[in-house]
Order: sequence, then C-alpha cells, then structure tokens
Amino acid sequence: MKNYLYVFIGGAAGGLLRAMTVRSENLFTVGGMDCTILLINLLGAFLLGMFLSGTQRFESMSPGLRLAVAVGFFGSFTTFSTLAMEAAGLLEAGNIQGLILYVLVSCIAGLAAAALGHWAGKGTGLIRFGGAGSKVRRGILSRGAVPVPVEEEDEE
Repeated sequence: MKNYLYVFIGGAAGGLLRAMTVRSENLFTVGGMDCTILLINLLGAFLLGMFLSGTQRFESMSPGLRLAVAVGFFGSFTTFSTLAMEAAGLLEAGNIQGLILYVLVSCIAGLAAAALGHWAGKGTGLIRFGGAGSKVRRGILSRGAVPVPVEEEDEE
C-alpha cells in the first residue's frame, strides 16, 4: 500500500507542474501551432531516461522514491492522452499536415529524447552513483530498471 502512496505523491507533483506549464496558452508556438504539450513530453522523456539510467546502479535508493519519480511524477507530467487530444484537435480542424507532423515528431523525437536521456544518465557522469567497481546492468529495459508498483505484504 505504501508504494501506491509514493506514486500518488509523485503524480500530484508532476500533474501540478504540467498544469502550471500549460496554463499560459500558446507558450511555445511553431507556425501558429501550440507545441507546449510536445515540449513537455519531449522534456519528460529525456529526464525519465536520464533518471532511470542514472539511478539504476544506485542500490541504496528507496524503491518508493523511484516509483514516486518515475511512475508518479513523470507519468503525470507527460501523458499520452494529452498528446492524443492535441492530435485529435488538429484532425478536427482539418490540419492533416499538422496532424501527421505532430504525431511523427512526437514519436520519433520522444524516442530520441528518451535514448539521449538514457545515454546522458549512464555515460556522461551527469548522474554518478557508486564507485568504479560498481556493477552496471546493460539496457534501461533490463529486469528491474523500470519501477512497477508491487503489492506489499501486510505488516504485523
């Protein structure tokens, strides 16, 4: 139950930050199209990749903290549903070229941002945990790298 509380707290912080960021309309526009959600999603993908790879070998980090940041904070800061609604709005407006561009850029640049963040977190010393002899697992998707809430046994 405690893990769900961590996700809840992280989610509240991420959702609040996103709401504060998109509050001012047309914060980032390109060709008359608001790109705020796109930039939030790209930034979130980069930072999540950096966080997960940078903390992967930090064995003393609380699993609850990893859940709060990775699942809670970044899960609510970046959302696929918002991306889908932006795309649906472009479709409804008849902007097919904008729709295709938005979806392609979101997917390709999002993947690139996550990969760049993963690389930055593990190899450049931006986040350095452990000593020279610490063991490093290969790949961000290796077993246990992406935190998932698990049921805890009831404490007696």
